[in-house]
Amino acid sequence: LFILHFYMKKIFIIGGGASGLFTAANLESKKYEITILEQNSDILQKVKISGGGRCNVSHACFNPKELVQFYPRGYKELLSVFTKFQPADTMSWFEEKGISLKIEEDNRIFPEGDSSQTIIDTLLKESLKRNVRIITKQSVVEIIPNGEQYKIHTQNQNYIADIIIFSTGSSQKAYKILENLGHKIIPPVPSLFTFNIKNDALTDLMGTGFPSAIIEIPSLKIE
Repeated sequence: LFILHFYMKKIFIIGGGASGLFTAANLESKKYEITILEQNSDILQKVKISGGGRCNVSHACFNPKELVQFYPRGYKELLSVFTKFQPADTMSWFEEKGISLKIEEDNRIFPEGDSSQTIIDTLLKESLKRNVRIITKQSVVEIIPNGEQYKIHTQNQNYIADIIIFSTGSSQKAYKILENLGHKIIPPVPSLFTFNIKNDALTDLMGTGFPSAIIEIPSLKIE
């Protein structure tokens, strides 16, 4: 009598945003046990408010050589990436899942229904199809190499992983963890960020876009 035991590698995805869920939704569940660790109480929080609640899925630029020009600090590395998967592929992926997308005059891509919830539901549905385990309120504090595996320590739990995927965005804490694992981090620069301006006169301007503008912050000597 022979008993064959197939070991499924344990993949842990750190971060439950669009990147983490999209990654989980495209992994092979027959090969991996997939777990997402999210530090907040809910996943996909930024997707929900993206595009004023409509979710700006992508941008209609389908030539990889043109697309990389929007990423001046990483265009060389991204050219091969966008050759394999770019906004046209993103659109196809969602449309295969029954989500119709539209391209607006400024080339932003939105779901036809103008609701970010359709994108959230699709990412969650495709992840759950693969038996992805989603654990919230798990803030990773340390990762320690353990032979060919890793020990993941959160504030209140410990996990063992074969493979770890970081999808933490611009988290400085995540950068520190990666540095401790021997990775070199290139200092990031802002690309998209918010201002907290306490002026009620601006409330009705939310969602207004400007193609070119100069902003001065005298107290910080920034322009």
